[in-house]
Amino acid sequence: MATGAVDTTVAASPDEVWKKVGNFGGAGELFPAIESFRLEGDDDRNRALLELVNASGEMFISHAVLGGRYVLRLAIGQVSTTEEDVRRAWDVLVREASRV
Repeated sequence: MATGAVDTTVAASPDEVWKKVGNFGGAGELFPAIESFRLEGDDDRNRALLELVNASGEMFISHAVLGGRYVLRLAIGQVSTTEEDVRRAWDVLVREASRV
């Protein structure tokens, strides 16, 4: 299980961010505005994470099916999105991932 927040400023690539998170992995091409990823495990585990994150009211993630796999999607490219917003989003994802 992931146990802490990720310092995205030290990563040279999105793949390095995924490695630091622990049990997450990139699930598709990186688009500057939308990151697609999934928690290790089956699709039901990822559906559960989506529901927990969205039920928290702290942030909203969506989903898609890429290559036949259920993936989570986080929009981070809005002009007003700050580094702090991204860090807080990762904190929520990691915290809720520990519950599934």
